[in-house]
Amino acid sequence: MKAIVKDYTTEIYPSEKEIKEMCKIGQGADCCIFLVVGSEFECCYYNRAPILSLIERARKGLTSARREGCDKVANFDPSGKEGEIEF
Repeated sequence: MKAIVKDYTTEIYPSEKEIKEMCKIGQGADCCIFLVVGSEFECCYYNRAPILSLIERARKGLTSARREGCDKVANFDPSGKEGEIEF
């Protein structure tokens, strides 16, 4: 995975393989709710504020995806880092 650590945000971009194997896109409830799609796939695990309503909806069972994160991202500590980092 690639992380871009800035002063106030951490952007995480999983590879195509990680999207399938770790984020589990297309695998129903086992798909991670923090995987979002824009111009590219991004993990919003560290930028949760904009997606709090998605967390609520997933916990109420109103979304197909229900898994909240993965160990790889949860164990990544961006503090003290800056710039582009592969982890």
